[in-house]
Amino acid sequence: MPQGLTSIGAYAFCHCLGLKTIDIPNSVTNLGECCFLQCMNITSLKIGSGVSTIPSYAFALCNSLTSVVIPKNVNLIKNYAFADCIKLASVTILSDAISITGAKVFQNCSALDSLVFGESVNTIRSSSFNLGNRTNVISLAKYPPVCEGDTSPFAGVSPYCVLYVPKGRAADYRMAKGWAGQFRAVREMTDSDHSANCDVNGDGVVDIADATAVIECILGK
Repeated sequence: MPQGLTSIGAYAFCHCLGLKTIDIPNSVTNLGECCFLQCMNITSLKIGSGVSTIPSYAFALCNSLTSVVIPKNVNLIKNYAFADCIKLASVTILSDAISITGAKVFQNCSALDSLVFGESVNTIRSSSFNLGNRTNVISLAKYPPVCEGDTSPFAGVSPYCVLYVPKGRAADYRMAKGWAGQFRAVREMTDSDHSANCDVNGDGVVDIADATAVIECILGK
């Protein structure tokens, strides 16, 4: 996609089976619903710095996608955005404040084993969203992000879900609104489990490689 492109319309690349990578330019500020729906051979997704909202069904049924990093500029993910991505194993959210609308953003993502909130995340605005039986939540934030709303965003997580938090912060998360009582266990990470700025490999960019390194270290993969 060329630099200078500002909008990708609804259904623009729907069912493009020949599409294997998506690199959304920084110039794009608008994504239409279902813009990459059922692009079943996509293995790599990079969201540019101009995008603030991921619309409904944007990447649903992208069956070959295994990991996603939601960059700091994205502040809203709408319902079904990643539904039925059956190989999606990790999602890392780097936004300072993220709103997730609807319980089915990750519906039927049966391989999802880690949802990571980056160190700068300070606010989560969401109703309860569903995660699979194997999904663990990892928060790199030193202080528990504020959970806004009447219902915890984690009220719908599996009873098998484990929460991983920074060293020395388990008690804070166990008492924080929206986090308290939602997880089977709260476990503290060691100092080596994540870097100070999430740039684990030191290349100056926080991306999927860094997220994968954190997950592998914490979950012992």
